[in-house]
Order: sequence, then structure tokens, then C-alpha cells
Amino acid sequence: MARVGRNDPCPCGSGVKYKKCCMATEAPSTSSAVAPVHAVDQAVMPALVQFAMRHHDRASVPEFQSRAWLEGTTPLLNAWLVFHRPFPGGRVVERFLQQSPELSERTRAWLEAQAAARLSMWKVTGVNPGTSFQAEDVFTSERRQVREASASRLMTPGLYILARLVDFEGDTVIATMHPSPLTPLPASQVRQVADSDPWGLLVAWEEAVVQTSTRTPQAPHNTDDDPIELILLEFSVFDNWLDPLKEQVPADMELVETASGGAVLQKREPPHYTVAHLQRRKRKLAVQVNSRRRADLVTRLFEAASMPLQREAPLDFREYQRTMQASSPPPPPDAVAAFKAQRYESWMDEPVPALGGQTPRQAVATVEGRPRVEALLEEMAFYESRLPEAQRYDFNRLRERLIPAL
Repeated sequence: MARVGRNDPCPCGSGVKYKKCCMATEAPSTSSAVAPVHAVDQAVMPALVQFAMRHHDRASVPEFQSRAWLEGTTPLLNAWLVFHRPFPGGRVVERFLQQSPELSERTRAWLEAQAAARLSMWKVTGVNPGTSFQAEDVFTSERRQVREASASRLMTPGLYILARLVDFEGDTVIATMHPSPLTPLPASQVRQVADSDPWGLLVAWEEAVVQTSTRTPQAPHNTDDDPIELILLEFSVFDNWLDPLKEQVPADMELVETASGGAVLQKREPPHYTVAHLQRRKRKLAVQVNSRRRADLVTRLFEAASMPLQREAPLDFREYQRTMQASSPPPPPDAVAAFKAQRYESWMDEPVPALGGQTPRQAVATVEGRPRVEALLEEMAFYESRLPEAQRYDFNRLRERLIPAL
């Protein structure tokens, strides 16, 4: 038999390139850790898909006609077609089993287990890297210990996956999974528009993936919520420049001298974030800031101390980064915790675009808004969980503050 090329039409008859269809399932694994059950699946799935295409080409399946962009999820589409799509006379897998007496007992048992499985949203609740992960069904709250060596290394608690988990021979394994997991917020949006119908779930999931990947990133802002603009300022100074400048510093800031002969202008209140970096260069002082508002503030301070601005120029990011690392050690954990507690306390009463412009406290008091607030808190907690433990904020405290508002 001639070798099928990666870009040739798949021999199963799907009309899709071989590399996007059955290549992954037909290719022999190079890992000795692949569970034997996956070898059974790799052997039978091409024949099952080919059987489906002989009886139902894609032109005869209306769902495929308006959703061509789903081709990137061909393995999951194939699974939907053979295990879930109802046809006159029954599902494809049922007719395949009836018409394939040559199947081994184990292969038949595997396909029957596949036929009983559901395509569903699962929340990853725990991970044992290299061995297994734990998942909970979003719709039924069923829990599974999924034995998957490779997949478990890619999982993170809090992520959501769209998958067909199959119970077979005392284990639960992944039969098919969407290649893109979702974080809590987009996953909650899928849950709002789709029920447990397999096709509706697949379409809503892919739409969420596309929307997430094409979302225009917000422009970065600094701690003062100003748009980031790196600026270098140079001032003419005299020998005793520090004391006159300290006299002009606002009450909520302080000017701290550094070992290199420069100084750091920083906020007094936790977490003492830096406003400007000052470096002595002979008869000049170079000041680095990251916003227009901070540049204007520093210029006013120097001019009030009789040290005029000599030059302003854009600042190279790498130079700014080196200066920050050298002169701004990370704040102590207690200061970070205090800052986050204060920040999230005020967040409860600030308008949030993801909540339609309502504040979290307003939104959580409505039937429609409460699930959105819960999803937003879960999303924030997911990203917080990736920080070192000492830097994490406990979002259960925020949830306890908001929920009694009902």
C-alpha cells in the first residue's frame, strides 16, 4: 500500500487532509507509557470513520455545512459524527458494531464504552503530573480520576476541558479532547449558551476559543492606571541636589537615596511602588518614568527646586528594565498582601466592563449577574494560583464579602 502523505486527502474519505484527520490516530506511538487502550482506539477509529463516510459523506450532514471553521477540531468532529450524531437506523457506532462481526472482544467492548460516554465540559480539580488528573463534570457534578500520563503533564487545576472521558476496564481515560482548554471566565460563557447537547457544546466551545484568541489585548497600564509610556528626563543639578528636591516631594511620597548615588521616588503607603528612578550623571540627573503623568510630576518637582529640564526622550525598554531590577527590590510579602486586600476591597464597588458596567456588589444582587461575578472571581483566583504561595490572595475572602449582599 502506498504511503499517504501529510497533505494528501485522508483515506478515511472525510475530505480533510490526512495530517488533520487520522494521521495522529494511525501513527504508532514512540512512548512506552501509552496505555494499551489507546492502541485499541488507534487501530479501530480509522475504520469506524471510513465506515461513517461511506454511508454519510460530509455533504449529507447539515451541521458541517455552516461550520467549516470547525475543521481544526477534526478528531472531535469525527467522534461527534460516529458516537453522537443520530441518523435514521441509529448512530454510526451502533451500525458499525452490528456489521463488524470480525471485531475482537476487547475492541467491541471499547467501542461500547465509547458509545456510552458523553461529550462534556470538565473542570480540572487536581493533577498528579505524569500519572493522572481529577476532573468534575460541569453539568452532572460527576467526578473522575483520569489515568493519562501525557495529558496530566499539561493540566492545571482550575482549567476547563471539552472531552469525552471513557470508563473502561476499571480506569477512566481520554478518548477525544478539544485541543484548547479554557479558563473559568470563557468557560462560564460556554455554560450559559450551551447545555449538554454535544453539537451545541462543540460549537460554543470553538466560538469561545476563537473569541479568546482574537481578542484585542488591552494597552498596558502602570500602578496608577496610566497608559505605559517610557520616558527619560535629564535635569541640570547642583552638588547638593537631594535635600532641595525632598522639600518638594508630596506628602504621600518619599525620596529614598540609593547606594549608587541616585534615588528612588516612591509611594509611602504599601506596597511602596516606585514612581521614578533617579541616576546621577556628572552635572546631570537622569530620571526614568513609565507614564506621561509621572513625567509631568517629576518635572514640576525639579523646577520647583530650581533644577530645570534639559532634555526629554523616549526610553528603551531594556534600559528601563535593568534600572528597575537594580534599584527596586521586590516589596515584602506583607506589603503585597496589604496592597491586594486594599485593592480588592475597592474593586467590589468599581464598575467592571465584564459585568456590563455594574459593580460586583450590584451585579451579585441580580439573578443574571451572580453567575458572572462567580465566574470572574474564579478567573481571578485561577491566575492568582499560579503565583508563589506567599504572594497569593485568598479570593474566598472576597466571595464571602460579596455573597451576603444577596
